[in-house]
Amino acid sequence: MFAADSGSLAAVPDHVAAAAIINEMNLARQKPALYATFVEQTRQNYSGGVCLLPGNVRMRAHEGVRALDDAIRFLRRAKPQPRLALSPGLCLAAADHCREQAAGATGHYGATVAVREIGLVAMAS
Repeated sequence: MFAADSGSLAAVPDHVAAAAIINEMNLARQKPALYATFVEQTRQNYSGGVCLLPGNVRMRAHEGVRALDDAIRFLRRAKPQPRLALSPGLCLAAADHCREQAAGATGHYGATVAVREIGLVAMAS
């Protein structure tokens, strides 16, 4: 995240991390030109296909700075958009998906959309 606190989210509860992500997305949506300046500031952290993140973390960026420059141009031209809201149902679906992926799954065991929705409604009840 560019504008958020650069501290690690590893020890942060899931609902707080989700809110931080939505807040970051809303900043980019509602103030795209301002967000472009945050993205621009990260450009100096790139060396070839590697970006050095806070905490001395190296991230491989296959596209390099070209993709970053494309994002900056897009944000500079973008019109502000309405805020997003956190969706408890989508949060449950994402957590479910993460659990399955962490266990080695690559999909949802052939479940149809209707079956997934029924499962999520039952989980939310």
